[in-house]
Amino acid sequence: MLIELKNINKKFALGEKNFQALREISLAIATGEYVSIMGTSGAGKTTLIDIIGFLDRDYTGSYTFNGRDVSQMTENQAAQLRNTHVGFVFQNFKLIPNLSVFENVELPLLYAGKRRGETRPIVEEALASVGLANTGAKLPNQLSGGQQQRVSIARAIINEPDFIIADEPTGALDSGTSIEIMKIFQSLHRQGKTLLIVTHDPKVGQQAQRMIRLEDGQIVMDGRESNDSPRTD
Repeated sequence: MLIELKNINKKFALGEKNFQALREISLAIATGEYVSIMGTSGAGKTTLIDIIGFLDRDYTGSYTFNGRDVSQMTENQAAQLRNTHVGFVFQNFKLIPNLSVFENVELPLLYAGKRRGETRPIVEEALASVGLANTGAKLPNQLSGGQQQRVSIARAIINEPDFIIADEPTGALDSGTSIEIMKIFQSLHRQGKTLLIVTHDPKVGQQAQRMIRLEDGQIVMDGRESNDSPRTD
């Protein structure tokens, strides 16, 4: 199993009181699954994906990733997992404004130790795969919102991560552009990518193979398409 959480609890200190953001979360995600994590604001979605994405390690319970116990790792070990095994896509794109499109997508490769001379064909292929061939020299502010999100997706997949977390990837886009972005995620899923899409939008969440709904930090629904079982490798 790629991702396995057991009895995860997470509390935040609010003044003299504690707020429990997650309560006894147990779930498993297999390689190749397309999962939406749904819920209203405050339901615990962001807290959950921060834990799954190795961004937050202050919780109780156990997290096993590809057979490795994340709960027992050092901060450096968790950071290494985050940098090499996860691709992130954000609602507000998080592109570096003074770097070109090419340079934004190239950054994860450089962090992974590749030399600049090796990166060009990899970056160009990633940009072409999201429909942005020949845009590498532009700056992010020269692109539309939908194009910027495509750059963000290209950056997320550049290191061929084990899974991709997309946090409200259509939240800043109009409905037509949102449809185009979701088509890219569907294509990535058909290629065998493992996807976790966080959304409050039912139209986005229902496109996934499996839907998990959170309320008040608890899983209240976890359903799969009956005709599409996930891989178990």
